[in-house]
Amino acid sequence: MFGAFGEAVESGDIIIPNKALVEEGTSLHYYDEIEYAEPNAELLKKAAETIDGAKALPIVSTDAVYRQTFFKEALWREKGAVGVDMETSALYSVGALLDINVVSILIASDKHPLNEGESAWKWTMNNKVRFEFFDKCIEFAKTIDSRR
Repeated sequence: MFGAFGEAVESGDIIIPNKALVEEGTSLHYYDEIEYAEPNAELLKKAAETIDGAKALPIVSTDAVYRQTFFKEALWREKGAVGVDMETSALYSVGALLDINVVSILIASDKHPLNEGESAWKWTMNNKVRFEFFDKCIEFAKTIDSRR
């Protein structure tokens, strides 16, 4: 799951990040410098074709949740990100380094207010939507040839 903060993304939308801005600590243990990490192109294409309604859009990954502010989210939006999670950029960067094919499939669990003073944040994910998402991910996983 990820928190949406892009204007074109709503709670319940499925995103397959086509790149993830690196704001977490793991990637910098493997690379001297890295701005963003990308998924395996073949898996990204297959996931986008297989998962109905999914959008391939950038996100940001951060493990400093208490440093996530309206100002930071605005900067991330300027770089194209539509939401935030904690793992995707680390999975992508380490996967690329180790030559492991990786793709991330996320569902927007909530929508952050875009500006201070807008309606307060609230959790909007429910079990029905989450389980439907899990089913789509499982069906996608069944299409992957793990022998490659």
